[in-house]
Amino acid sequence: MFCFCSLRLQPKLSSRATCECLVGLGEVKSPWAPEQGSCSRSYDVPFGYAERVSDAKGLPSDLVAVAREVGFVLSPPLQAELVSFGELLLAWAKVINLTGANSIEELGRRHFIDAVALAAVLRSGASVLDVGSGGGLPAIPLALLRPDLKLTLVEPTAKRVAFLRTAVRAFALGERTEVISGRVGAEDQVRGGLWDAAMARAVWNPAEWLQRAQPLVGPQGEVLVFCVSRQEATALASDVRVMGYARDRWLAVVPRSAVGPK
Repeated sequence: MFCFCSLRLQPKLSSRATCECLVGLGEVKSPWAPEQGSCSRSYDVPFGYAERVSDAKGLPSDLVAVAREVGFVLSPPLQAELVSFGELLLAWAKVINLTGANSIEELGRRHFIDAVALAAVLRSGASVLDVGSGGGLPAIPLALLRPDLKLTLVEPTAKRVAFLRTAVRAFALGERTEVISGRVGAEDQVRGGLWDAAMARAVWNPAEWLQRAQPLVGPQGEVLVFCVSRQEATALASDVRVMGYARDRWLAVVPRSAVGPK
């Protein structure tokens, strides 16, 4: 289901869903986000990536469908950049441990899809912290999709840092993307201010990340949490917006004000 909504509205969600919620991002204004307003529509969720035909360059065709549903236009030039990054990543992955994916299609359905979801919800010009960046997923694809964002990537492993810096140079992202070699969790090493949003993919469980991220975002900032179910996402805080964008893929956006003390 592709629905970004306030928990308080309790939308109906299923694989065949009718959206009766507020479409949009509340105070988050973004040219990549859906227009605000009410909606009432039914649609089938395009799950089953492995069963779908990929495009000529290897990206799964469902990636474009997911982007369209969440309100992001994945243009051919952007698709080409994702493919180019994927090729670079896979080449390096033959030498160092960066990803378990073995093809562009697999990267698309396992990782690029997260970047598309993030691209649809982040406010224009936001500063974003990615903790434990690893092979740059989803941070580097996000930077390619959203040239207005300013990203800080934190990664403790030297070989992965070398790859991240190579990717930043290769795609001319240096003016708005910083790679920091630092131990994950060492907040004093990365704090150069407070970010508008913070994320960490597959580093801590959702509840632990929510608490760790709270001091890293500004008063109006938000913590981005990747979850495997709607129940897990909505249980994080009383004020949370959730978006389901693939099977077992949910993004929770929690305002700092909704995160309790440690």
